[in-house]
Amino acid sequence: MRNPTLLLLLSLASAPAWAAPSAEDDIQTLEAMDRVQAAAAEKAAPSVVQITVERSPATKRELSQTDRMRLGLRGYVPNGYYARPDGPVTGVVIAPGLVATSEWNLAGEGAVEVTDHLGRTFSAERVGRDEALRVALLRVMDKGALKPLERSTHSIRPGRSLLLLARNPGGALTLTRGIVSGLSRERGAAFTPSCRTSYGNVGGALLDLEGNLLGVAVRHDDRARQGQSSGVGFGARLSRILPNLEALAKGEVIPAPPRAFLGIGLDQRYTGDGVRVGRVIEGTAAQKVGIRPGDVILVFNSVKIEHFNQLVEEILKLAVGTEIIVTVKRGDEEIDYTVQLGVRPEDQKKK
Repeated sequence: MRNPTLLLLLSLASAPAWAAPSAEDDIQTLEAMDRVQAAAAEKAAPSVVQITVERSPATKRELSQTDRMRLGLRGYVPNGYYARPDGPVTGVVIAPGLVATSEWNLAGEGAVEVTDHLGRTFSAERVGRDEALRVALLRVMDKGALKPLERSTHSIRPGRSLLLLARNPGGALTLTRGIVSGLSRERGAAFTPSCRTSYGNVGGALLDLEGNLLGVAVRHDDRARQGQSSGVGFGARLSRILPNLEALAKGEVIPAPPRAFLGIGLDQRYTGDGVRVGRVIEGTAAQKVGIRPGDVILVFNSVKIEHFNQLVEEILKLAVGTEIIVTVKRGDEEIDYTVQLGVRPEDQKKK
């Protein structure tokens, strides 16, 4: 059998570098890509399963003014855009009897069933989860019933082509093509695929062009800064899941490391450059060094700050205890503060 990936590479290399591609060349290249995608999907399909979770019907998420500010919303937005929809979700068989999916997919305590590509349904139970990767594991009672997906040997690097294979509520396959567009997201726990994601394909398999598993598509929760059908998603690398697979299969919960915290609130009335401080939370890193309400944060850790979401992202890149310099403008004066980042209050409570 001829390798469709090799044929695609040969078609791309067949024309001289100085020759402008013809319409026929373009069609042949696209057809070759179609064959590669189809072969990859066919290979991986038996390991991509549908998961049905017994839970209460979705409720609308009422958006507060703070939510709307954080999400960057203006005008009318349906509350349902940010709520979990009803219906099945997707998972991928990563080891005998073990199905990985997005942690968000398995929220709740209801019964879980897994349906394979042949329409067979199996009882399953929640086992462990990795809170940093936002991946959860299911154990299927019939250990030999489902075929694990072959693991990719390719590294995850920017620009690498990948495919997101999932199942829609009717059980049919969905395939989305993209590339690895970013690394070290969510404090190194995730990477960013450009494949457009939604509640329908989160938990699906991120594949290389040979149909082997690179990772699992994850969404972080219904408090994300994007709606659940916005197309913005993350991937949990298989290489980060496997070292803890045995512990997860035993039901262990691997906690996420605590998130860094500066301790300021936004002045929403401010429209200038930087972020103007509306309030400073007592006992936090900002309060300890003397940052005050009315100060405008211009630079954080050598990064020029243009808006609040950017500041949040820069903070979350860093570990608790990291010492950085924050430049603020107070009146006509610019002041540099050396700040040691603290712990987010909700993470402190988990200890």
